[in-house]
Amino acid sequence: MNHRYLKGSENSVERVELDIEKPNGDTVACTVNVDLLLCGVYIFPCEDGTDAKLTLEQKRDILVLVTEEREKIINEVTIKSRQSWHDSGLGTFNEYFLPGDTVAEDVVDYFMDIVPPVVLRKNLLQVGEAHNYEFDPEKGKMRSTFATFYKAEGEWKFAGYCFLGETKNRVTRPGRIAEKLAEVEHLIQKK
Repeated sequence: MNHRYLKGSENSVERVELDIEKPNGDTVACTVNVDLLLCGVYIFPCEDGTDAKLTLEQKRDILVLVTEEREKIINEVTIKSRQSWHDSGLGTFNEYFLPGDTVAEDVVDYFMDIVPPVVLRKNLLQVGEAHNYEFDPEKGKMRSTFATFYKAEGEWKFAGYCFLGETKNRVTRPGRIAEKLAEVEHLIQKK
């Protein structure tokens, strides 16, 4: 397996290059756009002008590699800032920030500035647009969750996606990569 992970940047998407053996025995490098793979695209361009359709095993190997590489990126800094997010090459907030992360004040300021907060106290910020809706077993109904930051011992933390006024993360579903990997592994087992 010869796979190379290439993180995203301002000028390029997150991708994986892999060498695929052609029917004639030649090896050709092909490039897989990670976002497209997560959206269900399985045919990608090769350097010789042809396209390659990924096998289930190739999809799994790529998703495992991306998971491992993202894990390294996500864990390489102890205080996550807007600059470290930008440098990570990961496009969305959800891909880079995890509940429990310590965040720099510039991250809190960024969210305070882009959408008026629904809760704003000196030690709590909840972004004013609902992230999702989750079932609240105590109230017996669906409720909005909000990206939530709280300050403890002088440091801002990302609490996750919490109900109004709370700091308990309520979103526990796996991310896109974990979901796609589970789907592919299920299909491999069915073969």
